[in-house]
Amino acid sequence: MFVVYGMPRSGTTLVAQILNAHTGLLVPDETDFMVPAAHAFRLVEDPDLGRRLLGDLIASTDRFDATLGRWLTADRVREVVAAAPYRFDRIVASLYDALAKAADVTSAGDKSPNDLPQSEILGQAGFFTEHIRAIHLVRDPRDVMVSMARLGWLNGIDVSYARLWRNANLSLHQRLAAHADRYRLVRYEDIVARPVEVFEAVTDFLQVPFEPAMVSEEARFSQFPEHKGMAQHASTFRPIGGDSVGGYAGLFDRSTLDEVEALAGDALSTFGYQ
Repeated sequence: MFVVYGMPRSGTTLVAQILNAHTGLLVPDETDFMVPAAHAFRLVEDPDLGRRLLGDLIASTDRFDATLGRWLTADRVREVVAAAPYRFDRIVASLYDALAKAADVTSAGDKSPNDLPQSEILGQAGFFTEHIRAIHLVRDPRDVMVSMARLGWLNGIDVSYARLWRNANLSLHQRLAAHADRYRLVRYEDIVARPVEVFEAVTDFLQVPFEPAMVSEEARFSQFPEHKGMAQHASTFRPIGGDSVGGYAGLFDRSTLDEVEALAGDALSTFGYQ
């Protein structure tokens, strides 16, 4: 299986939309079980009890019906979890293998922007192994802050967000960057500038052939129809473009930029941002 990681407003839905337009890939809508399940796994040593707990937890979250439940029944989830080795990576990978089989695709993946800031919990649960491929999406935090402020998700331009962006992205990158076979770093700015080139590399990483329809508007717009009309997803139903890239420059004064650089300068450099 694979997982798309990225902070909110970094393009994770756009990436999932494009991947879903591939005939051999599936990414359900945003899930909500991964981090709670990792916590539960770490706290329960008994395999039989742990499997029962995890099966019930995964099948009972608020977003189950809108995500995994579109292809797997709650009983099927419990059955898959009960049969998996009692390792967190194997349990989740088995679940997504079953999801791929039910959807008749080659591979299925997960996407939730809420998981990246808590990747340390996933690491402690033993999630990041050879069974999991991670697509790590980053976007300039200054543009992220502008986007979040416009949606009312931040109280104005909250510069302190840069520290959260730094810590979350560096944590995952430092954990996985040495494992090129299961970690792929992707920048939002490169996607909107060169989508074909980026997703040729991403599909190669996922070991499926690139399909040009992935980046076509017709194929993309047919994904996640429930997102239509939602302000936070409006850009995913427009042509891919870089109009928002660097938009912070006209809004941030020098002192704000200096604050961001003081809080996240090493991460900005690591991910290729000035």
